[in-house]
Amino acid sequence: MRSQRTDQPLIGRLRRLRLWISPPLIVAIFLLDTFTPLISAVAVFYVVPLLMLGEFLSVRKIQLLFVAMIGLATFSLVYDHGPNPEFATLLRFCVSIAAISITGLLVVRTLRDRDKLLGQAIALRASEARYRNIFNTLAVGIWEHDLAPLRTALRRLRETGVEDLRSYLVQHPEFVRDAQQIVPITDANDTALKLLGVERKEDFFQTLAEILPATGGSFIEFLIAFDEGRSYYQAETEVLDRQGQTIPIIVAITFPPPGGETDRVQAVILNIVERRRLQLAFDLAKQDADQALRAAAMGELSASIAHEVNQPLAAIMTSSEAALRWMDHSPPNLDETREALADVLHATRHATGVVKRVRKLVSRNRPETEQVAIDILTTEALRLVHHDLGRMGVTVSAKLAAADALIQADRVLLQQVLVNLVMNAAQAMTAAETPAPTIVVQTRLHDGQALIDIIDNGPGFDADSAQRAFDAFYTTKAEGMGLGLAICRSTVEAHDGTIAIISEPGAGARLSISLPVLTD
Repeated sequence: MRSQRTDQPLIGRLRRLRLWISPPLIVAIFLLDTFTPLISAVAVFYVVPLLMLGEFLSVRKIQLLFVAMIGLATFSLVYDHGPNPEFATLLRFCVSIAAISITGLLVVRTLRDRDKLLGQAIALRASEARYRNIFNTLAVGIWEHDLAPLRTALRRLRETGVEDLRSYLVQHPEFVRDAQQIVPITDANDTALKLLGVERKEDFFQTLAEILPATGGSFIEFLIAFDEGRSYYQAETEVLDRQGQTIPIIVAITFPPPGGETDRVQAVILNIVERRRLQLAFDLAKQDADQALRAAAMGELSASIAHEVNQPLAAIMTSSEAALRWMDHSPPNLDETREALADVLHATRHATGVVKRVRKLVSRNRPETEQVAIDILTTEALRLVHHDLGRMGVTVSAKLAAADALIQADRVLLQQVLVNLVMNAAQAMTAAETPAPTIVVQTRLHDGQALIDIIDNGPGFDADSAQRAFDAFYTTKAEGMGLGLAICRSTVEAHDGTIAIISEPGAGARLSISLPVLTD
């Protein structure tokens, strides 16, 4: 460095000397060529100052200069030898002009090439500056590797006869560690420095072995990807900062094509510490949500059983009270008492069946089915509610037109559906104080489907209520739980059927159930 600094003033003085000498030299050559009897081609020496000035002048000035030199040589020829010089003199003149012209053209070409190279150098420096600025200011960490030593090591390993690289790397962890040590890190941006707790680039880690943990699972995949000539590698792994703390990252590397330069391969590093923290918080929140969902499901199951058992229990109470009244008669009416107690037994069995089947329904098990006559099913359901409907002053009539049509069904569950729908209609009419409340239950067949319609002359449904009536926990009753119609729909759908509401406000309601009929 000291010798270079010493040489620079000397080079500068020599350049200035050439610049000062060139004009007097041109004058001296002109005088010698014009006013001396020398017979040699003195004008050839014009090429010397031309070359000396080529470094200092622009292309345009060099062109003017060698044209001027040709003019001076021509003037000297005419001045010494007149308009008709001898052949030898003319030949020497032509040699001089050719030398000046060729030299001038070469100097012009050299200057143009120099300007072009200078422009390219300026553009390259600007591009390099932009690249460095982007490289250093990116929000993600980047460091550069020199993978040439690694490529050589893998090639030599293959030459030893290793075919299954993965198995070899797993069985020889020392090769993996050596591979990390021979991969130098040649550069790193500011984000990478900050990520790994390094203040200056000069203090950054020298090789991958200093950054990567001892366990090299992800590095093995990196080696395999590089050996196979893949164009891209990405993995979630960990690195060590300056204090030896583990930092989770995502690394992405674009490999050069086979045979390409591997001395500046960039690795893009994304810190995922915050993402891991958020993922952990999300997992904990999900666990809490799952526990809350299970608790809600248990509450829904309890509410469903309570809702469905309520009707059989009400029937048991009504029949028991009737039996007591018949027993209090004098003499006791044993036939009516026996009938009331039979209703109690029937309702009790029905309640037990409801509990059992609702639990299966909520747990999404398939119901236990049998062949059931649709008209008989409807008749049995109406029998369960006839006491309640009589007490509420609701008239019910059945129009059964399904003949002996059979469906595959869980008898108890479908009976409970009909009981719920009939009682809902009765309660709606009672709450609305409908005059002469009436319910018609009719069955019919249509296109291979058994249809059961529950029709009332009550207040009906508005558009919003009709659309949301089957949603769980939606209810228009002050003390309702909003589970009755939701369970009805789940039960009907479990039997491959559908249920729909056809209603207009103030014009009553029709709830229609459609179930597939068994065919021979």
